[in-house]
Amino acid sequence: MSKVLISGASIAGPTLAYWLSKAGFDVTVIERAKAPRAGGQAIDIRGPALKVVKEMGLLDQVASMRTHLKGMSTLDIDGREVSRTEERTISGGRFNSGDIEILRDDLAGLLLSASQPTASYRYGDTITALQQDDTGVSVSFETAAPQRFDLVVGADGVYSNTRHLAFGNDTAFVRPLGIVLSIFTTPNLLNLQDWQIAYRDETSGYVIYPARENKQLRVNLGFGQLPEDDVRGSVAAQKALVAKRCGHLGGDIPRLIQAMFATEDFYFGALAQVRIESCSKGRVTLVGDAA
Repeated sequence: MSKVLISGASIAGPTLAYWLSKAGFDVTVIERAKAPRAGGQAIDIRGPALKVVKEMGLLDQVASMRTHLKGMSTLDIDGREVSRTEERTISGGRFNSGDIEILRDDLAGLLLSASQPTASYRYGDTITALQQDDTGVSVSFETAAPQRFDLVVGADGVYSNTRHLAFGNDTAFVRPLGIVLSIFTTPNLLNLQDWQIAYRDETSGYVIYPARENKQLRVNLGFGQLPEDDVRGSVAAQKALVAKRCGHLGGDIPRLIQAMFATEDFYFGALAQVRIESCSKGRVTLVGDAA
């Protein structure tokens, strides 16, 4: 039985693990985080993805966990409403599209549950070296003993560690978009009820909506990236940068920024596009955002 290692246990990784296991492969999934990651933004399942979740037997569960937003308001910098619509939201698009909007961690949980019976998961570990030849790939890990696999798949995001190890320097493949995005969860301090609010100017913006039966808020704060904005590896520095770069925003944003410092499911990343001629190099290949 061919052995496959997948790096990344968010969306693409568990989906691939499900299908490879179903096809008879021996699949191991590793994830740098110590446990499944909570939080994240609402994402859309549309087009071919709807067929995929149906074939996985998850469509009814996905539909039952969809968001229930009824519309959105566009605000000005001081938090005053400028316009509103009950036809769409920024995060989910038009309500009549047939797409299903679901929270990232809900979808990830469904995919994990579907793949766990047949795939092996290892949290709190990452690949440190790859050495491939004609018969397989020797993989070194941060914590586990080295192992050999027939195929290695990078499903570990735009700034893929697997891609870096197998393909080389990220600067050849990753095109920054000049925007930083932070996403975090707070209690529903704004008492939003199935309603999204949004604002954007030349330097920053936000999209905020309730989740978990209107008990939480998912807060998305974004701003333009500057050369001195490199705060990789320090969550405290990232939160401080968000507060600094979004401190000019009025309305309820100062309250949410204050709440941000207490949140644990904090995401921070520079948006970028991956451009690569081939997603495979020998026995190493890429899927999802890594590609």
